[in-house]
Amino acid sequence: MTPKHIILTIAIGIVAAWVTGKLMRDRSLGLIGDIAVGIVGGIVGVWIFARVGVAAYGLVGAVLTSVVGRVLVLFAIRMVKRA
Repeated sequence: MTPKHIILTIAIGIVAAWVTGKLMRDRSLGLIGDIAVGIVGGIVGVWIFARVGVAAYGLVGAVLTSVVGRVLVLFAIRMVKRA
């Protein structure tokens, strides 16, 4: 992974964190936590989209995929915290 890809991944994670925060009205996990969950959400989103057979291209597709994955990751985090 080149430095350009790393910076782009972090930027997409930040945007996904912001969009998800507006959608779910969740509390922030801090800058590093939001970025980490955004990146993990992106990975989860890509995995789910691949299983369903849907491809998301471009920057908007990457953000959409990250948001879907981040919502699922935050849902899982909330379930674990309740248990």
